[in-house]
Amino acid sequence: MTGPEPPRSGDERALLWRRDPAKAGLTRLQKLAVGVGMAGFAAYVVLLIALSGPTLATASVAPPGRAAELRELRNWLGAVGSYRLSLAPGVALALTCSYRGPCEQLTVVSDDPTVAEVRTAFLGALDRRASRSLEAAFVVVAKKPGAARVHLSSLDGQRDIAVSVAAPTAAVSK
Repeated sequence: MTGPEPPRSGDERALLWRRDPAKAGLTRLQKLAVGVGMAGFAAYVVLLIALSGPTLATASVAPPGRAAELRELRNWLGAVGSYRLSLAPGVALALTCSYRGPCEQLTVVSDDPTVAEVRTAFLGALDRRASRSLEAAFVVVAKKPGAARVHLSSLDGQRDIAVSVAAPTAAVSK
């Protein structure tokens, strides 16, 4: 008469499960998790690739005494879903668009040009090796306090930017 089987490590159980799931000592839920694990992981990777799109970055800074901030808003998967841009009135901020190189066929449209006006641009820069590199870019000009949405599209995907232009702060008199 034999006694109970000695406890197995997770690796031993996984190997045994591949040979004979009934003898592996796994619960039904564990068997389901092992079977769905690779398929779930593959679906996660495919979903991340599908949700990835152009990356935005600032290419200029706000003038002294003015504010400008670009923030990434991430979705539940941890991928960048959209962006939030906060500007002071009168500030023009240049942003670059890239996805494995400069974004191709970039179009940028503001839903309220009276609050945030956009202009497309291409920035050229010399890198350390003295070769010329072009970047797809656009400039957002804060016209007046309010909120607007900027819609960016290119061959590489789409992005939305929530733009908020803050009211100017009053000067403190002494």
